[in-house]
Amino acid sequence: PAEGAQEQLAQLRALLADLPAQYPGCDFGPLTLSLENVPDEDWETSWMRNYRPLPVGERLLVVPQWMTVDDTQGRLPVILDLGLTFGTGEHASTQMCMRALEQLVHGGERVADLGSGSGILSICALRLGAQSAVGVDVDPAAEHIARENAARNGFGPERFSACTGNVVTDAALMARLGEGGGYDIVCANIVAGVIVQLVPVVPRLLKEGGVFLCSGILAEREDEVRQAIEAAGLHVIAAGHTDEWCCLLAQ
Repeated sequence: PAEGAQEQLAQLRALLADLPAQYPGCDFGPLTLSLENVPDEDWETSWMRNYRPLPVGERLLVVPQWMTVDDTQGRLPVILDLGLTFGTGEHASTQMCMRALEQLVHGGERVADLGSGSGILSICALRLGAQSAVGVDVDPAAEHIARENAARNGFGPERFSACTGNVVTDAALMARLGEGGGYDIVCANIVAGVIVQLVPVVPRLLKEGGVFLCSGILAEREDEVRQAIEAAGLHVIAAGHTDEWCCLLAQ
């Protein structure tokens, strides 16, 4: 109610008025406060009106599923239900992976995405021309979300599959993933500690000459992840850095 707001405003003004005396060496400026009425609004959905499709790299465009984009400016749309799980394209680590996939996917590849979240990296790979992708996540909700996001982009079960489990501890899951030969690209956009744990199984998933793409690594833990990659019999062939985040490519 307005009366309560006015009372709170008076209390705040009194507190601010005491500050210069308490901290005589500081310049606090005018310390003015104002009060205005803001119309009721659905704050949970109002942000959608100001959202703009997100271009990433040279060829990709992340588009929220509620938005229709008539002109993608020659980019490949990646349509996602944003906000449900990790992988909206906003995070630096995800964008580094997306840019790496632009360089790695030439057409016809088999891709495995460990810690797939929203399925964004699988969908990007398929948009860029990969033959098939499988998303794996420890969160059962992610399996359903990734499958729905793939369907939004026109990728049904013949191109995209999703499953729940831990590749490090689940031998049956590893056997399923190994069916049909190895993968040209294995992605893991997670965190350094998890990447270190799963790196030992990655060579069993990769084809000869295949590439392991990992990100979500804080720069301060890059050396730790590099050592784990080398210990697993892989060799780091490239690295990318954005702000405090690192992305590694290994073969």
